[in-house]
Amino acid sequence: NGTTGADGSYSFTQSALSVNADYYVATVPAKGVKRRHTAVLFQGVQDMLTMQASSPAVLVGQSMTFTGTVVPVKADHIIYLQRQGKDGEWHNVQVQVTHSDGTFQFTWTLGDPGAFKFRARMFHDEHNVGGASPPVTVTATLPPVSSLPPAS
Repeated sequence: NGTTGADGSYSFTQSALSVNADYYVATVPAKGVKRRHTAVLFQGVQDMLTMQASSPAVLVGQSMTFTGTVVPVKADHIIYLQRQGKDGEWHNVQVQVTHSDGTFQFTWTLGDPGAFKFRARMFHDEHNVGGASPPVTVTATLPPVSSLPPAS
């Protein structure tokens, strides 16, 4: 409930949204006056994702773990591990589902040396507009020659 300003302006606050919502403002008409309302305004709630790597550097062929969370908490929702390609685009490389507490985990092995960017991504659904974590950079290096088995 609220009152318009002298210039016809109005405002309202809605906090703690956890799902998408549609809003409109309606007049409370005087007797005999038709009720009026604004156009519907869609307010999307974006999924907020965080993700971190078990280590910022690994050896080629060594497994690593990415862990993270999504808010609002979602259980059993599809989440993607994405790797940024040489084309600059994000490519899905693995898919998992979120746990009941909104956490997720991916295990990944880098097969080539270099610096690689990864992120977690959830696409929109009927409740939220989706989102992606900030990128995480992991550097893979070749193992030292001394660690290789002797030639036969």
